[in-house]
Amino acid sequence: MQFLKTTLLTCFLALGLFSPPLECQVELTELSEISILTCRPGDDIYNTFGHTAIMVRDPALGKNEIYNYGIFDFKTPGFTMKFLRGKLLYYLGLQRYKTFINAYNYERRSVFEQKLNLNLEDRRNIYSALKENYKPDNRAYLYDFFFDNCSTRPRDLVLNELGNIDIPELNPSRTFRDLIDEYTYGKPWTDFGIDLIVGSIADRNATALEAMFLPEYLYHNFDQITINGTPLVKESKLLADHDKQVAKRSERSWLTPQLIFVLFLMLELFLFLKYKDTHDNRYLNFYDKFWFILGGLGGLLIAFMWFGTDHDATKSNINILILNPLLLLVAFKTKKLIGVFTVGCIITAFIISPFVQYLHPATILIGVVFLLKALRLLGNRH
Repeated sequence: MQFLKTTLLTCFLALGLFSPPLECQVELTELSEISILTCRPGDDIYNTFGHTAIMVRDPALGKNEIYNYGIFDFKTPGFTMKFLRGKLLYYLGLQRYKTFINAYNYERRSVFEQKLNLNLEDRRNIYSALKENYKPDNRAYLYDFFFDNCSTRPRDLVLNELGNIDIPELNPSRTFRDLIDEYTYGKPWTDFGIDLIVGSIADRNATALEAMFLPEYLYHNFDQITINGTPLVKESKLLADHDKQVAKRSERSWLTPQLIFVLFLMLELFLFLKYKDTHDNRYLNFYDKFWFILGGLGGLLIAFMWFGTDHDATKSNINILILNPLLLLVAFKTKKLIGVFTVGCIITAFIISPFVQYLHPATILIGVVFLLKALRLLGNRH
């Protein structure tokens, strides 16, 4: 079923990206309208945060076009590695309205339209900028989760063509991490994974403009924006209604990372008390080695996302002090000094995190498990 879903979605996206360009003229008529389309989040990781597109409608020209900055090709050579390294190209796709809406009806995701309150000159300028962006040499861009994505591109294209814009600030201020946490409540393991690989940049307060990297925040903030005292949005309506799915997608599983690692921590406390003077238990040594290998591999992943990719969001990540590549050396008992250094790293992470970076509760639990484990092993080495 998942394969069929992915295949059909790929076909929808391919229609948008690779179909012949629709015939159009840059000069729109008085009957033209430009709208922002906001799509609610879906069930998969890549659509957890929703989507934004721009619609251009002109009945006099028979025009009803969707400009979609969220197109990517699953068949790109080296797709997975390019995606992980931040080198996967995203594209501005030109889609027909029916194709676009059919894709979101298939995924059971609501779509909202905001008609913008623009004069003819502004509409023509925005449309001209869209056509310029859609030229083959301009349509590709390198995606950045916080600062250059399918929501920030429409935001910038529209707002850059307008003057005297008033954008009310968020009240209260929210960090980038706070904002994305709203969308991962029903996906606790996704939330844990994101918090694990996203660095300290996510703990900076986002301005109202920056918060629009999330499509629904763009939707709500556009409703508050005024141009020369006039509201930017003149009318909003629902194009595809699947809001019954919102509650279902927000349901939180009882099997959370916190629960799993609390159980492991309880086990580790038992092992720490029972075997603190024992160093020759074969099964316990195997269990410890398994943990240190997994922790070290996790540290290598964090290091890769920090130093081996172009993602700004995954740099300066203090989680590497807890899931440390040096745990691989501890697993094979190379030197006592490495174990001491590992303990120091974990304690340092706990001390500095309130001032530098939020630590997911499950990450803290993992850190305490490694701390107890390392202290027990160091105490057992003679």
